[in-house]
Amino acid sequence: MIFETTENVTRAALRELGNDAFSDYVLPAPPMPQAAFDDMLLQRGFDPALSWIAREGDMLAAYWFVGTEPDAQPKLSYGLSVGTRPRFRRQGLSMTLWQHASAALKAAGYSEHILEVIETNDRAVALYERLGFSKARRVACFKGPAPVEAKTPFRIEQTRIEVALAIGKNLREWAPTWQNAEPAVRNLANTMAASVVYDGDRPIGYGIFHTPYGQVVQIAGHPNYRRQGIATAVIASWAKTFGNEVMGTLNVPDADNASLPFYRALGWENHVNQFELVATL
Repeated sequence: MIFETTENVTRAALRELGNDAFSDYVLPAPPMPQAAFDDMLLQRGFDPALSWIAREGDMLAAYWFVGTEPDAQPKLSYGLSVGTRPRFRRQGLSMTLWQHASAALKAAGYSEHILEVIETNDRAVALYERLGFSKARRVACFKGPAPVEAKTPFRIEQTRIEVALAIGKNLREWAPTWQNAEPAVRNLANTMAASVVYDGDRPIGYGIFHTPYGQVVQIAGHPNYRRQGIATAVIASWAKTFGNEVMGTLNVPDADNASLPFYRALGWENHVNQFELVATL
């Protein structure tokens, strides 16, 4: 088995490997088309020089894809996807890939590595813990029907991504996970929509939405304005503008006692939970 970086591997080959590795995953999903796969890599800061694959002859067997954002996160790296083809499992490939990836990351100046794993994937959780990862927080994912048009006495304006991100820093109460953080939003800014809610000239809420996939990426409101239908109105405005019938959101911390009841009240299903894991390099 040969271990090497992904620098000389085509995106098509990486996608085929990833689709096969996830073909029997605990969360069923159809094979990812190339455009969606490329969007995922772009959004999560895929770094070919720090990502690794295991290869047997011409067959790609396993991978550890790494995301980096050296300007925004100079010490933190991300395991954006890790997988092994079914026929190559139980050979310790993920462990060896991590040894290569972690050594390269440390040499490049990174000191931490984070990733998410579905909480019911006991085998993967146990593997990561053996590799030195520990649970940082538990996060919930929701999906459901788009809300019907909702009324609010406050003004909702679509705005530039940078405006919403700046306002959001003063409104949100927890840091988004990697794929919802500011660098990820900027990486796919051409398919993101941003809205700000105003009471007069005062910003009291904001949200960022990934339009092709109906994903609420970030959303928050001022504590003094909660339970007034603002977030529902923002999400409903996105659904109306972009034609999303099914929507969702990823990785809401289970300690957030405002957001979890809100999404349930929308009628959205908490269809999966994940652990955010972190390792020191």
